[in-house]
Amino acid sequence: MNINKYILVFLFVIFFIYIICKCNNINRCNNEYFTIKDKQKVYLDMLKKTKNALNRLNIPFFLSSGTCLGYYREGKFIDHDYDIDIGIFKKDYTIKIIKEMKKEGFILYRVWGKLDSGLELSFRLPKTPLGKRAKIDIFVHYNTDKHTSWYSYAPKKKKKIHYSVSRFGIKDIDFMGVTVGVPDPTLRYIQEHYGNDWFIPKKKKDYKYYLDPKSIVQDKIAREK
Repeated sequence: MNINKYILVFLFVIFFIYIICKCNNINRCNNEYFTIKDKQKVYLDMLKKTKNALNRLNIPFFLSSGTCLGYYREGKFIDHDYDIDIGIFKKDYTIKIIKEMKKEGFILYRVWGKLDSGLELSFRLPKTPLGKRAKIDIFVHYNTDKHTSWYSYAPKKKKKIHYSVSRFGIKDIDFMGVTVGVPDPTLRYIQEHYGNDWFIPKKKKDYKYYLDPKSIVQDKIAREK
C-alpha cells in the first residue's frame, strides 16, 4: 500500500513539472532547461557579438534562411528554431572571421565544405542557458549574374544541399533593436526559398531543411527530368 502511495506521489510530481514547463515555454536540450525568453535573449546577444566581429573586418552580412524568415514574419527569432543563420558573400570572406568570432567568446566547432564549393562555419557560445543550442552558422554565398547560391550539409543523410534564388543585395533593417542586413528584396528571397506559404508557421517535425526548401537546386533538376 505504501509503495503504491509513493508511486502516485512520484507521478503527480512528474505531471506537475510537465505542466509548469509547458506553461512557461520551457525547452529541454541535453539535460539543460531554458525558456523561450532565455532563447530570445541569448540569440540576440549572439547576434550582437557576431555583428561586432564582422564589423571589425568591415564585412557586410545579412540574416538568412530561418533567421530572416523570423525577422520578416514574426519580428523575432523563430521559437522552435535551433540556431541562427547568417550569410556573407564570397568576395568578403576571410579566415580572420574565425579569430574575431573567438574574441567575442565563440567556439568554432564545425566546418563544412570549402570556400570554392560551399563553405559553412558553425560556432557555439558556451556558458549560456541554451547549452549546445547556442549556435550560429555563417554561410558563404556565391553570386552569378542572375542568382545567389549557398550550401548546407546533412551529414546523417550524407547530403550536400545546394540552394539558389534570384540574385539579391543587402539592405539594413532594425531587428529587435539591432541594425543588421537582410536580403533585398526580402519578400522575393523568402518566397523563392520557402514558397508561397511562407507565412504559415510549420512545426519543427514538419520541416526538413535538406528536403523542403523550394530553392533546392537538386529538387528542381529532379522535377524537370
